[in-house]
Amino acid sequence: MSGSNAFKRRQSLTGAANVYTNASRATASAPNNPPYEGEPEDFATFIDIPLWPYQRFVTEPDFHPPVLEITKKPGATDGLLVFAPLPFLPSYPDRFAGGLIMDQLGNPIWHSPLQAMGNLEVTAVGVKYWTGGIGGNFIDAHGFGTVTILDRNYTQDIVYSLNDGTFNLIYEIDRATNKTVFRWSSVEHLEELPLNASYQLNRDGTIIDGGNATHPWDYFLTNAVTQMVTDTSSHLATTGGDFMLVDQDINPSTFSWQHFVRAQTGSTADGHLTITMFNNNNGGLDNGTAPSTGLELQLNVANKTAKTTRRLIDPNDQLYALSQGSYEALPNNHTFLAYGQIPKFKEFDAQGNVVMDARFGNDNQISSYRSSPIDVSAWSAMPSYPPRVARTQLGNGTVVLSMSWNGATSDVYDGWVVNATLTGGGARELRAGRTGSESNVTLPDGATDVVVRAAKGRRVVSRVARLV
Repeated sequence: MSGSNAFKRRQSLTGAANVYTNASRATASAPNNPPYEGEPEDFATFIDIPLWPYQRFVTEPDFHPPVLEITKKPGATDGLLVFAPLPFLPSYPDRFAGGLIMDQLGNPIWHSPLQAMGNLEVTAVGVKYWTGGIGGNFIDAHGFGTVTILDRNYTQDIVYSLNDGTFNLIYEIDRATNKTVFRWSSVEHLEELPLNASYQLNRDGTIIDGGNATHPWDYFLTNAVTQMVTDTSSHLATTGGDFMLVDQDINPSTFSWQHFVRAQTGSTADGHLTITMFNNNNGGLDNGTAPSTGLELQLNVANKTAKTTRRLIDPNDQLYALSQGSYEALPNNHTFLAYGQIPKFKEFDAQGNVVMDARFGNDNQISSYRSSPIDVSAWSAMPSYPPRVARTQLGNGTVVLSMSWNGATSDVYDGWVVNATLTGGGARELRAGRTGSESNVTLPDGATDVVVRAAKGRRVVSRVARLV
């Protein structure tokens, strides 16, 4: 596709950001990366795949976000992308882990500290994410974890630690008092949810995976739970039971290992309920047998039937996501699917056509538990910390300043003011526009006592930038 019908872009240079690839695997052994020693046997094969291109910034030397490769068609939603790249193996370069808010040109707007996280989302309250396990071990996080909420200044608003060691926990916490007002765990309801009803069993009834203290059996997996309070939900809670797909012959929508099940707001009427989900269709016993899809089902609560109202799949790019993923219903009747273990997301229009396709890594190298789009106007943030500035002297003696302000949105600042005293007397004020995530300005000869601040128009909006 070309011309006005579509555009495809791999971000190659933004401001002072450099893009690096490692066809020769030079990147994998760059300074500050852990050595690749003592890895599983298959790791030698793993690193034969060149690392996905990543960006490097002068002001953030430890931050290396992935290059975003994106294809868009007319009608695709503009906005910001929220996701949290997570390397698969423990000693994969940790510079790739962390939360991101990125524009669709691949410019990071905000990034978290370098850490593994899940369920990153931007809400009216702020940025929310989960980190799990003991000592930050994201994978073996059974019964342990922390939920962090940052306000619009990226100040830690509140932290909830869930560390009682019980599996399959669901909490409702009153933010005003920090008290638990609701708590539920499947292991406390074995009469209604017996162990032998688990789908994490082989066909002969033996456990598929786990089953010891070090690696427990995850018989009942709960994730990305949300609250649903309607008359229909009360009826569902009272009656329970399975639903039969009535259109299975003409519109096959069996689902398994699904993530991010949601009841759609305003979808309850006449005893019906519309639910959506990311249908992994892979995992456990079913790997590679059917592609992952986005599903919308209408439930008839009275007669316990379900009808498929939307099934989303890209016929030209069928993906098989064994874990993770999310389904976001957008206001324009479009849908945003994130493929979890597969580092891709797609936007589908009302007719089920793909209007946006993006990738941020190679398969089986990196994932994101969930990914979601947000409107630019929906997120305005001014960091409580100052911007950063770095000084680089080129071979010819020219001094270049690089400037960035992690997390500051476009409505907060659009440029930079640089004030410098000159050795021969006098002073100079320089201005530079905001370009991507990091902007540059060349200092005049003899510039000393340089002060850098972010600006909105002619107005200074930040404290003095910190030299790094």
